[in-house]
Amino acid sequence: MSLPYFTDAEVDEMCAGLKQPAAKIRFLTGLGLRVNRKPNGQPLAWRPVETAAAPVDNRPETPPASSDIVVGLQAWARDRKQRGQKTQGR
Repeated sequence: MSLPYFTDAEVDEMCAGLKQPAAKIRFLTGLGLRVNRKPNGQPLAWRPVETAAAPVDNRPETPPASSDIVVGLQAWARDRKQRGQKTQGR
């Protein structure tokens, strides 16, 4: 079983040519990895998590229907926009 994070050797291999820990962290973050800083300043890059498997019956997942929360947020944004336009005419 592999570790949930990359080893120092793997990080050094990915960041070939970079010496400073901050530069390595910026580079790894730019790759889309989750990176923490170890107590010695070196990066701790976490391996990407596997996504969930496809549904067993192989039917495509349908997007969720509009819920009350979404409808309420849309109405709130619409009302806020209208109120904002009225008060800007000072």
